[in-house]
Amino acid sequence: MDDEVLSIVIAGHIDHGKSSLIGRLLLDTGSLSADVNEKILKGEMNLAHLTDHFLEEREGDMTIDISHVSFTVSNRKYLLIDAPGHKEFLKNMLTGASHADGAVLVVDALEGPREQTFRHANLLSVIGVKRVIVLVNKMDAANWSEDAFNNVKDEIVRKIRPFGLEAMAVIPVSAETGDNVAKKSENMGWYKAETFTESLCRFEKRRFSAMPARFPVQDRYEFTPGKIVYAGRVEAGVIRPGDRLKRYPGGEEAKITAIEKFGRPPLEQAEAGENVTLKLDFAGTLKRGDLLGAESVPAVSRTADGRILWISPQPASSVKNFTLRCATREVVCQIADIRNRYDAGSGKNVESANGEIKEAETADVTLQLDSELAFDRFSEIPSTGQFVLERGGVCVAAGVFI
Repeated sequence: MDDEVLSIVIAGHIDHGKSSLIGRLLLDTGSLSADVNEKILKGEMNLAHLTDHFLEEREGDMTIDISHVSFTVSNRKYLLIDAPGHKEFLKNMLTGASHADGAVLVVDALEGPREQTFRHANLLSVIGVKRVIVLVNKMDAANWSEDAFNNVKDEIVRKIRPFGLEAMAVIPVSAETGDNVAKKSENMGWYKAETFTESLCRFEKRRFSAMPARFPVQDRYEFTPGKIVYAGRVEAGVIRPGDRLKRYPGGEEAKITAIEKFGRPPLEQAEAGENVTLKLDFAGTLKRGDLLGAESVPAVSRTADGRILWISPQPASSVKNFTLRCATREVVCQIADIRNRYDAGSGKNVESANGEIKEAETADVTLQLDSELAFDRFSEIPSTGQFVLERGGVCVAAGVFI
């Protein structure tokens, strides 16, 4: 079996059946324990509650946090990231979706795409997930109607296109009955194409390891006098003992003398996604927020152009201070210029006469930073090309450097 795991974020408007669909997927792919499987078959457990981890979620009938569930289809491993549907929990989706290899949008066959559908489409576009599978759910409630399916299909494909999203497949399904989730539907003979699980093979792994090396320093440890190691996550590329990296900002060179993981022998290499500690031959001292890089030079500047998705109910203002977080670095910044505002519900350009960005709008901005920041264009290295803005400890926007 291939050890490679593909991460897929699943999103959709509230009550369109996303959680039930995840439950059905786990049930029909044999991913549940025998006792849970029995409870579901006996009607003692609701499919929609399989991914809920908190009592208030079950009581409130809504998912309020990111849930990660694993399953295997045709010897291929998947990690499904369940993103919240409620507007006030939208910011929780940022972490889950940021490294996804693809996305699934769930749309109700009767209601069609709604506001949150397009907000999620906008967010997926901002963080670089361009390829999606659309599941038109609750086909049983639509009497298995081909016309109902085609109407939703035409609308969703047309309306996600302005966000730069490609619908690789649009599939009529029923989470309630399992039709076209992991088994062919007997109720929709007019649909001859693939099931949801069959369509998953369309996703390809995003190859962060093939990119130039990037290692943001998370912390510094000195367990014994003079023996210093630097902890962090390899965000891009592959690093090996003997490699020479440069510290940004600054440009000083550091040579890797050893790569370690707790409780393991020294590693011959570490690649994107691995948390490791580095022993370095370095004349100075690194601190949290420093970026070690190789092969290509990141931008180092006190100004940066970005595209942000504003998620706060209070509009963005060009005169306010924000905390920008990029990898392990934090800097204070202001929004110096606002351009190209887009409404999340329609993808259409909107005017910005008052110099503000409203909730759920996307905008191109210029950021003025209070100190130098090392970063990459998102199109070149996503992990060090994305950021969040906070105000008063609260996340108000997600963004990418352009």
